[in-house]
Amino acid sequence: MTPPSPPEQAPWEGLAIGGGVTASLGFAMLGVFVGGYIRTKEIERKVSELDCSVSICPELYERGRKADTAAVFGLIGAPLFVAAGTTMLGIAMARRKASKHALVPVLSPAMAGFVWRHQF
Repeated sequence: MTPPSPPEQAPWEGLAIGGGVTASLGFAMLGVFVGGYIRTKEIERKVSELDCSVSICPELYERGRKADTAAVFGLIGAPLFVAAGTTMLGIAMARRKASKHALVPVLSPAMAGFVWRHQF
């Protein structure tokens, strides 16, 4: 007995799924930016309150550097992922819309013209 074949996937579904996941990652990167920015500001406030330098508070400066790196990655990654995801979603929706309508040329001995096909 052969296993049943998987159902056919529409040509736009993969792009829609990938676009949704990619756009979601973009919004997650926005959260990374906000979290890193808030942590950076808190550490800057602590450094100014304690009036310490790199030699006195190296762990505080290291935490600040890591928070700043996270904020920069989030700031750069968020718009890239959101733009890529929304572009993929836009292409998927255009393909979905195009797959429902078709204008097909017809050429036979009895007629010539076009046939408009609409799929529900």
